[in-house]
Amino acid sequence: MANVAFADPIEPYWDTGGAISFPMNYGAEEHGSSFLYGYPLQVIAADGGVGIWSGTVGAGNLILGIAAQNAQNLGTTGAGAPVGFSPITSYGSVVGNYLANGTQSAAYISPPMTPISDGYTYWFVAAPTTVFRARIGSSSGGTNPVATAITQRGAPYGLTQDAVNSYWFVDTNKSNSVTVVGFDPLDSIGTTGGHVLFVFNPATAVGDFA
Repeated sequence: MANVAFADPIEPYWDTGGAISFPMNYGAEEHGSSFLYGYPLQVIAADGGVGIWSGTVGAGNLILGIAAQNAQNLGTTGAGAPVGFSPITSYGSVVGNYLANGTQSAAYISPPMTPISDGYTYWFVAAPTTVFRARIGSSSGGTNPVATAITQRGAPYGLTQDAVNSYWFVDTNKSNSVTVVGFDPLDSIGTTGGHVLFVFNPATAVGDFA
């Protein structure tokens, strides 16, 4: 079966603890990262940076949460991030830097509206109280959407990256990462590639501010 593009960014949907916002955290971004908003993230063991989840469930690949921003493709892990009792050490802007003063080589300014990087990336924590929203599909014979069904509520599934557009979806061909707890009311039951609501399984995610 040919791969079909259908996935979209995973997003937090509601907090079952009654909060009107979602727990977030941040850490030094892994160098060279190209993940997008809505990707699952993990700690990269080699240097402690935060990068895209490997897709493999295991003690060394626990999901921190879902990216709240696009990666910045930093030259080094956490480039410019402050350490204890120090300021941000880079000049900040991620694109379009130019010299502010020709006589001072280290004096940089940024064009208006230029994104600023502090070396960190931010994510929605895979907390037990946070319910996330994603499309549902299957990696069997390719990556393709499947129809939502009442029988999916309470079922354990996995997460897989769409082979065409690279976003992640709830995968009915796996049973090791998340549990479906409901359905997006904007998608009627039976919608092919509809949105389901899920929580991360404790064995898959860090689930706190560790």
